[in-house]
Amino acid sequence: MLDLAIIGGGPAGLTAGLYATRGGLKDVVMFEMGMPGGQITGSSEI
Repeated sequence: MLDLAIIGGGPAGLTAGLYATRGGLKDVVMFEMGMPGGQITGSSEI
């Protein structure tokens, strides 16, 4: 049983997962196939 389901593996979703885990919640981060990180992983410059 989970306390929280986070949809999206971009920076905001990963941050939400981090803080949820730190807060003692059982959570899952769901994202599309491939690497988590969102669109930032496909950019060569920021």
